[in-house]
Amino acid sequence: MHVEESHTNTTGSVTRTETTTTDSVDCPVTPTTSSFGVMTSDGRYIRFDPASNTRVTEIVKTNKSWSRNLQDRRPITVRVVGSPDGDTLVVDSIR
Repeated sequence: MHVEESHTNTTGSVTRTETTTTDSVDCPVTPTTSSFGVMTSDGRYIRFDPASNTRVTEIVKTNKSWSRNLQDRRPITVRVVGSPDGDTLVVDSIR
C-alpha cells in the first residue's frame, strides 16, 4: 500500500508530501546504493535530491536492521516526509 498526502500552508507557498510505503516490491537497493526515491500510489517514481540521497545513504550504513534487510532482500517499511523541488523530493525525515 502506498499513501501520499500533500499539504499546503495557509499562504499556499509550501507543499509537503508524505509517502508511506508498506508493501513488498522487488527493489534493487543494496547497501552500496547511493540514489533513492519513492514510488507514489499512482505509480510515479520521485527521486530524492542529492542531499537527501546522502542522508539516506548514511542511515542505511548506520542502521543495522536496514542493512541486514537489504542484504537479505527483505522489504523495509519507511515513512518519508519531504517537500517537492521540481522533479525531486527534499526529504525532511525518514523513519
